[in-house]
Amino acid sequence: MLHEHIAKDDLLAWAWSPGAGRMPAPGTQEQLGNLIQAWIETGDNVQAVRFGLARTGRIITSAALIIVVVGMSFAFTSILVTKAIGVGLAVAVALDASVIRILMVPAFMRLLGRWNWWLPPWLDRALPRIE
Repeated sequence: MLHEHIAKDDLLAWAWSPGAGRMPAPGTQEQLGNLIQAWIETGDNVQAVRFGLARTGRIITSAALIIVVVGMSFAFTSILVTKAIGVGLAVAVALDASVIRILMVPAFMRLLGRWNWWLPPWLDRALPRIE
């Protein structure tokens, strides 16, 4: 399976490189890399999710707080459209950081158990072997 032949974060660096045509949200690559690293080292899903959240929780919360503060600063402008975009951005980022990334994703990953780490055989064959 995947964890037998992929070194820590090499797969993520390859999959989300600009040449692959996908750019993750800030913090996503690090969060997933920490989860995969913990899974490879322990083989325990609960411990991997706990480790990944503990390792990236402060980073995600800090980045979200900065974006929320900047977005809310637009609420003090005199242009209505700018106010709406700023407040909308702040609310969306606050919900994403607090509800989705800190509550829902770890809960869903814990419910899935070993299925988090399942890799379809066709994708396993298509991915490069990184030594």
